[in-house]
Amino acid sequence: MADIRTQGRVAGNDLSAGLHGGSDKPDLYCHCDAMTTTKDDRLQIRVEHKAKHLLEEAAAASHLTVSAFVLQAAQMRADQVLLDRGRSD
Repeated sequence: MADIRTQGRVAGNDLSAGLHGGSDKPDLYCHCDAMTTTKDDRLQIRVEHKAKHLLEEAAAASHLTVSAFVLQAAQMRADQVLLDRGRSD
């Protein structure tokens, strides 16, 4: 789960102690399991303008980047294809 600290009060805790050496800028950090994975491989696809717009809208509605949305959908479909294939073999 993400944990972001900013100056002020969050959940009743005074976070002003998290400031760097008297600076008025707060410490910001995020601890997310997804952020610990390094992604080295890349896929590139070409799409028509209409398809790109559809993906952008759906990604925004899902609160995801287009890359995350497309990857999630492709992984779910790949899992289903391989499961179906396993049943027919």
